[in-house]
Amino acid sequence: MLIACSDREGYEKLGVVVAAYMHYTNICASTDTALDRYAMKRFFDDKIGQLYHPSQKRYVQYFSGLLSGLIRINSNPLFLHTLTLYGVPHFEPRGGCHLFIKVYQGMTHVYTSGVYQITDGLRHVTIVLEQPRGPTSCHQNNARLSGIQLRGDVLLKAYHRRLGPPPSREVIFRAQFHTCAVSEKVLGFSRLDLDDACNDLRFPLDGGIELSFSRGGDDPPRAVSNVSCDKSPCAITAWDSYDALHPARHDAGRRLMFAAPMFVLDIRRECLITASVTVNYSICSMI
Repeated sequence: MLIACSDREGYEKLGVVVAAYMHYTNICASTDTALDRYAMKRFFDDKIGQLYHPSQKRYVQYFSGLLSGLIRINSNPLFLHTLTLYGVPHFEPRGGCHLFIKVYQGMTHVYTSGVYQITDGLRHVTIVLEQPRGPTSCHQNNARLSGIQLRGDVLLKAYHRRLGPPPSREVIFRAQFHTCAVSEKVLGFSRLDLDDACNDLRFPLDGGIELSFSRGGDDPPRAVSNVSCDKSPCAITAWDSYDALHPARHDAGRRLMFAAPMFVLDIRRECLITASVTVNYSICSMI
């Protein structure tokens, strides 16, 4: 049995699939498949190398933990209430940044924050991520607020808004995680755990983020944002890059499909034929 794995944009996303399958064979395969595992390891080292995005490494660890039983699946939704940023990114000439948060569940946009004016000198910044739940009245202050309900693959992106001219935005950090692997009410990421920030010296070397969750949404942690927030309408913050992918990109991808790097996996042992490794596109694609 042959499985052909192809990646249109390079080897790195393919590496997530190969690394996950290598974990499967290490746990489930017999000693008779040692040569197959050795060949797979050589291919990974020679053609792919290390995985550069921390989120990709995280999902490979999820897969390994689920196989070994170290991770117990949490199937219930979580409510994200606060994001605490430790250290101030320097995206402005005088330090600080104009930060806003976008949250995606899978590939679907579910939340956009206002723009927080973060100045140099702060040791940490608390951002409260709340949205109305249930019927709302014309008075927003009377609306019932709750955290952002999340379940499954989550992509958290922080941007810096540049006022221009021309106005633009730049990614400060990204983090992908799956709610099934979140067992505590607080989830922390150091700088080395954040995509983009891990290689950007404008992000503090000792910086990181901390996410606070609740199970039911009705017992949120008591927190108040310690920085001012601009909630006025803004085209820069409203643009969602995943809601309307350019059709020309998909056409180009189809034309390049057979020219893309390909890894052919030869499954010769009957015990491996039943293996099924499914990697969600939103997991592999570092957007």
